[in-house]
Amino acid sequence: MIFVSEFQNDCGNLLLVKLPHYQGDTGEIAYYPSNKVFDNPELYYRQLMRRTSETLKLHTAIYTELRDVYDFKYLFTVYNISRHGEYFLKCLNGTISQTTNGVHFPGIYVS
Repeated sequence: MIFVSEFQNDCGNLLLVKLPHYQGDTGEIAYYPSNKVFDNPELYYRQLMRRTSETLKLHTAIYTELRDVYDFKYLFTVYNISRHGEYFLKCLNGTISQTTNGVHFPGIYVS
């Protein structure tokens, strides 16, 4: 169990839930938001991002977000994962930006 008091930022933490089994498969990432974000989702704009080298690329229309009120988390299903990469979530409240820890989908999958 993850306790909100353990978070190192005001955004929250990510945790890998399901790894893809082959190239092009889906993976799942659980997002445990801080109390600030969970209690006020309308105030925080959230972006799931993938880190590539030095650039950050926002993946649009390749994931779905599901809010689980009973477990205090959001579940992201990332589609068509074709290579390894680190994902993180950016929380934006006005001009203040925070990021979660990064989670890493490991190497290329053999089919």
